[in-house]
Amino acid sequence: SAKVSNLKVVSGSPAVFEKYEVQFEVQTSATSLDMPYTANPPAGVQAGAGITVNGLFSNDGWKTTITQPGFLYQPYQHTASGDKDHFVPTGKPVFAVRFAPKAAGAWQYRLSIQDAQGSVTYPATNQSALTFNVGATSGNAYVSRGFLGVSQNDSRYFQFSNGAPFVGVGF
Repeated sequence: SAKVSNLKVVSGSPAVFEKYEVQFEVQTSATSLDMPYTANPPAGVQAGAGITVNGLFSNDGWKTTITQPGFLYQPYQHTASGDKDHFVPTGKPVFAVRFAPKAAGAWQYRLSIQDAQGSVTYPATNQSALTFNVGATSGNAYVSRGFLGVSQNDSRYFQFSNGAPFVGVGF
């Protein structure tokens, strides 16, 4: 079964609606790391070749769980030469999970991985879950507005979690 190693917190101690990110390596039997695992894929896709990675987050002792999909991430170095950008891979790809908490306080998380060999959760139990703390306010006024969604007052428009309208600029 899959194993998690080299877990690294990339951005820790966020405020509400700010990014919390972890990166890690997964030893797996999957041959297509950028495809989700499925035992019954559509025609032309090899069964069991992919891997599904999720972050499981809770701030109420696992009474409720928020599942955040993970993804394969390739670190790179960006350089500019004249008017051309160059992106050069640095190191091997890793998996990442990014999460924006919508409440302050103590949060716990675990990683869930499924491949053709089965499912594994890291750490193995809720009692040994990893933790981080979320502050109440952000120094960034734009981020502190919250997530963007359809307006509760008029479904033709968008608004932020705090009720502020979203005024998009476009054509």
